[in-house]
Amino acid sequence: SPRSTALNAQLVYPTSCVAYLLFGAGFLTSMASKAFSRRLLGGIVSFFAASFFVGHRWWLSRSFTSFCEGNLRADLGNISAHYGMEDGSLSGPSGFWVAEAGEQDSGNRIIVGCVGLDHSLGDGPRSAQLRRMAVSPTYQRRGIGAMLVRTLIAHARRQHIHSIVLSSNMYQGPAMSMYRKLGWVEEGRFIVPKIFPTFWVTNFRLQLDDYSES
Repeated sequence: SPRSTALNAQLVYPTSCVAYLLFGAGFLTSMASKAFSRRLLGGIVSFFAASFFVGHRWWLSRSFTSFCEGNLRADLGNISAHYGMEDGSLSGPSGFWVAEAGEQDSGNRIIVGCVGLDHSLGDGPRSAQLRRMAVSPTYQRRGIGAMLVRTLIAHARRQHIHSIVLSSNMYQGPAMSMYRKLGWVEEGRFIVPKIFPTFWVTNFRLQLDDYSES
């Protein structure tokens, strides 16, 4: 998940490496020095270095948790209503699709991927946003994500949507590669200082007027 990826990446952040060095230096100073003032200074340096590292790790985890909780209160709280599918079928420019795996006739099928097209978040009347793209780790690298996105694109074209925008963060490299292969073009990126100055999000746009199946 992006949360796990972010927490793993934080272990080798430049700021984390500085925290390791400061903690080690402070610890050695507090243990090796005979002067009380130097031992105290070393302890203080180690304490603040450890506090920074743990605090940043907690903040990363909390930020992703808050994001997920917000999603559950928003569109994922009532998918059929938000995406205009109250009767179980697509009835407008928005839509939500899932990929299933398992035996067709056994009834023992599981959802392994999903994607949504949200017309309410487009930047114009003929624009929509791709949201909630996800594939179970067990089923990744099998073309499921690309299949879901192509289904979404086909629906958007039938609804005369001219462009599809999306945002992807720095920990979703494989997803961004897929978007580029399918025709999305990077429009820019921005930093999310609430999480940390090194966390960036990239905006993409797919123009359907000149889109050709790839």
